[in-house]
Amino acid sequence: MLMRLWTDSHRPGKPEEMAGQQQAVGEVRRLLQSWKPGTGIILFGPPGTGKTLLVELLANEMGYFLVRMDASDSRSAKEIEGTLSESTKQQALFHRGKLILMDEADSMSGRSDRGGAKGIAKVIEESRFPVFICANDVQDPKLKAVRKACKKVKMDKVPRDDMAAYLRKVAKKEGIQVSDDIINGLARWSDGDMRSALLDFQMLSLGTKEICEELFTSIGFRERKRELEDVLLGIMRTTSMNANRKAIRDCDTDPDDMFLWLESNIYRTTADRQFIADAYDMLSRADIYRRRVMKQQNWRFKAYMIDIMSGIASLRKGEFIRPESLRYPDRIALLARTRFRRMLMEPVLQKVAEHTHCSARTANLEYMPYITFFVKKGLISAEDFGFTPEEMDAVKKYGPVAQFG
Repeated sequence: MLMRLWTDSHRPGKPEEMAGQQQAVGEVRRLLQSWKPGTGIILFGPPGTGKTLLVELLANEMGYFLVRMDASDSRSAKEIEGTLSESTKQQALFHRGKLILMDEADSMSGRSDRGGAKGIAKVIEESRFPVFICANDVQDPKLKAVRKACKKVKMDKVPRDDMAAYLRKVAKKEGIQVSDDIINGLARWSDGDMRSALLDFQMLSLGTKEICEELFTSIGFRERKRELEDVLLGIMRTTSMNANRKAIRDCDTDPDDMFLWLESNIYRTTADRQFIADAYDMLSRADIYRRRVMKQQNWRFKAYMIDIMSGIASLRKGEFIRPESLRYPDRIALLARTRFRRMLMEPVLQKVAEHTHCSARTANLEYMPYITFFVKKGLISAEDFGFTPEEMDAVKKYGPVAQFG
């Protein structure tokens, strides 16, 4: 039996039940009430905010048939008009009406989607039914023709409090024992993406009915491990700088993280000591530019860092040994272990930094040891820094955070 995703089993029953989107739902309802042929509606905002879900719930509530064209479909002007043109003009046989949905419209690119935006605009102009366009970036130049034919409704990131409340309802329905700290952590870490929060929550609950802090920290920092492993091994084996440079830039992993993975694994790919010494010497030169990016905020230096990393394999004279597995970088492992602590302490450090007129990093290193001591001794109250009860508990329990900032 296939496991059902919580994004499906815990989806809202009606638009008003969507977490944190009451304003957008109200705007869409007003637009539908005053809708006239020739006008579309663009729903735009970050991924996971419920753009597609809102249209599906509205269609179900109104008893309308939903005609949907997904991002995976080919969307040239000819194919859009061919697929949707007749649907937008003919009444549904077994439904009161229709809603037309073009999902992820801003992902159109290349020859296969040539003229797609103009095709959508033409469909909107000729449709007898409301046409919804979903996009992450409404200002994308490709959507210029569509914007002129549509009213815009923004779907904001789901507020943390609303997301946390929704996750608590899910926990209750699933019989999951979980602390408010972890619920709030999931809400904060998902950055307004409800879909991401639900999937993380479901992953943590697999095989258990009680989620502890150790389980929460285990979700760590997401990376596409297969892709990362291929790129790393390619850098350490392939002598083509152009190929390595392209692989690094195309990989979803940040070049700074790639640097740490290289640092932890170069010595495991060969028995040639001279190559190991030369490779780490080259990596140290890349690190110079890496630090300049951080200190000077001059991002041109990152290109130099990538170029140097790309040329490491050109130093190789001995045989390449493929390691059975890659060694996890110590710094990234530390960040994963302290993730929960850093997440709780982040708002605390921001408030301390505001009061002491310094950066959060300085507040953590120079002020938090003393503040933690005074809080534990009862010499500082929550009102002194505007701490919430949750933040006061975090100060007492954790204090300064390793590797913050």
